[in-house]
Amino acid sequence: MLPGDGRSADVLHQAGLQRADALVCLTDSDAANLRVALAARQASERRRRRAPLRCYVHVADRSLRQIASEAPHYRQQDRHFDGRVLDVVDVAARVLLTEWAPDRVAPLHEAGTERLHVLVVGADALARAIVVNLALQAHYAQPQRPVVTLLDPLASQALVQLTAEYPALSTLLEVRAQDVSLPHLSPSRLTERTGQATDGAASLPTLALAFVTLERDIDALAAGLHLSRLTRGWPRRPQVVVCMPPHSEVMGAVGVDNTAEALGFATFDRYSVCSGAYLLGDAIDRDARQRHEAYLAKIEAAGRPLRNKPTQFPWDELDEMVKASNRRQVEHEPVKRRALEQLGNSAQTVELLARAEHRRWMADLLMAGWSYSPQYDWARRRHNNLVAYEELDEATREFDRAVVRQLLPDAGPPA
Repeated sequence: MLPGDGRSADVLHQAGLQRADALVCLTDSDAANLRVALAARQASERRRRRAPLRCYVHVADRSLRQIASEAPHYRQQDRHFDGRVLDVVDVAARVLLTEWAPDRVAPLHEAGTERLHVLVVGADALARAIVVNLALQAHYAQPQRPVVTLLDPLASQALVQLTAEYPALSTLLEVRAQDVSLPHLSPSRLTERTGQATDGAASLPTLALAFVTLERDIDALAAGLHLSRLTRGWPRRPQVVVCMPPHSEVMGAVGVDNTAEALGFATFDRYSVCSGAYLLGDAIDRDARQRHEAYLAKIEAAGRPLRNKPTQFPWDELDEMVKASNRRQVEHEPVKRRALEQLGNSAQTVELLARAEHRRWMADLLMAGWSYSPQYDWARRRHNNLVAYEELDEATREFDRAVVRQLLPDAGPPA
């Protein structure tokens, strides 16, 4: 622990910036985080290390995050400084949906299966980030529009905020706001609010997953225990995941055994993503870079020049939005691999997953504010491929198939 102002060059020097591999700015002030990162960038020019300083800057406000990521020192890496603007709450949601992927707890790839239905108890930033990432990543072999039930006294307010930030959300998800507190619900009221029924006459798909995101550990624990009790008599109980540290002091204080068997639910530590393993781990970036380099190689092999589009620059020169899109493609690969394991490696399966990849890619652009136009226009966020898979030209469909084929067991490295 070193008291002081991180914007001070002296404090950064005392903290060992000259020797550091990375700097993580994680205060609850977006402005302070950006100022510390700027001071670190200036100080990094005096570093003697050959490797650039990796700097991860938490910015919660989406608009400010987009503006900051366009700054030259974040857009392009130099030999002193490699900066990235991110939202640790979004990182937490992505990790959560990787560890508790919906298609791992429900049969979402096979024909004739129910739509995915997820319950989110809460309306905080993590709850909203879960909804956003479901819109981005919940794309499976069978086309479906997942259902998300938000259950919290402020659920409608959260949905209004989400819809304002992401106008395309309703085309990707059916989000239902239930303005009620979970502890106040009886078993019958919960089945009513979530469209379930013990007699088989449910009005909504069966709940596959339930995430509890209440910020106070005591509230999260109480909600998790209550939800487990309420769903005890259901024919198919959802997998409940409570976002709280697995060894929270609250559990010890009330004498609760912190095993999933005793609790009736699993736990997820939202703060674990602040560790170096998540923020500084480069596995996703390494794979995303590899996929992008393979994409550029195909363009060159076809005799077409690079740098004609913002998506066709070398990785270190890419716009952060393009890098993020590449990362999300990599994060979706386990979903496709599980589908291949379940459905087999036939040409029909490849085609199903190519369609899913196109839907995922479209969701990525739609959530970022893009829309269809016959002519591609980066500046105005218009794209000619924001159409149904059947309307794509064969070369574009083949690109989606190639994304799937590289995941086949005998595919080898991307080429």
